[in-house]
Amino acid sequence: MQRPEHIHLNLRTTAACTILLVAFASIAHAQSADEGRFQNNCAMCHSLSEGTHRMGPSLFRIIGRTAGTISGFPSSASYIEAGRNGVVWNAEALDVFLASPPRFLGQHASPPVTNRMSILIQNAETRERIIKFLIHRQNEGGEQ
Repeated sequence: MQRPEHIHLNLRTTAACTILLVAFASIAHAQSADEGRFQNNCAMCHSLSEGTHRMGPSLFRIIGRTAGTISGFPSSASYIEAGRNGVVWNAEALDVFLASPPRFLGQHASPPVTNRMSILIQNAETRERIIKFLIHRQNEGGEQ
């Protein structure tokens, strides 16, 4: 028969494990939802694999990259000029860009603005979750 202090320790351990399991499941669900937002809004034109470009450039390691500088993708003059003018993709820049790419590029490049991205993500929460997904995938290392 177990001593009372062992039973108490087992109950605490079980409770702690249950809390951790629920927390991890919650995080996994949120990450899955964020990935779904990415898939619904971005994946048609952008991959997350290094060097795999579609209609738009790969978003592999986008955070910290200077606009218009990805190797192997023919960036438009507006993106190249924006990069020369100091645009580096971070959470703030991506948020403003995703809300209105033409407006963002117009603030950082000379007219006429050349942009192939036709999607505007007007919902701030959706933009935030996509950006968090990109940051999380990049921080995980390796292929996004």
